[in-house]
Amino acid sequence: MNKYTFIVLIITALFYGCNDSTGPSNDDAFGIYLLRDSTLTTSDAKILPIKSLNVQEKPIISTTDIIEYHWADHIIILTTEAFERSKSIEGKIKSTYGLPFLVLVGEQKIYLGNIYPAYSSYIHIDLPYIRVAPFIEMRIAKAPSQDVEDKRNDDNIYSALQRYNKIVR
Repeated sequence: MNKYTFIVLIITALFYGCNDSTGPSNDDAFGIYLLRDSTLTTSDAKILPIKSLNVQEKPIISTTDIIEYHWADHIIILTTEAFERSKSIEGKIKSTYGLPFLVLVGEQKIYLGNIYPAYSSYIHIDLPYIRVAPFIEMRIAKAPSQDVEDKRNDDNIYSALQRYNKIVR
């Protein structure tokens, strides 16, 4: 091995070995994402395999946007910055049928849900949902149908939020 290659290997090892990150990596972070294909309706998304749905690059709500996640009722207390950003979501909703979203933990797609404008009375009975409202808190409501599993209680979500100290019981 020549001297130059050896020096490059040493420097590379130092950079990787000097990671001073004390928190969890983003590989296990919680996020609520809109679908990449904004023309895809919730009804369309429901019939596709969840693994085939692609999401936008950045979440609309991430672990860093959450002050507290009240696990029992799935109410998320948002940071002021996240609250301000969330106001723009209603403008993306093109109908009373809402806007599909995916909850991810890292790269793992956990469940499909829907965001409704405050004025909508329509509900997909088989999906968890968020009603857009001008509050600093966001509630992910249970799917109204009793025949569907409540995927909001997924262990991966709980573990990720717990690692970031966001869970409130």
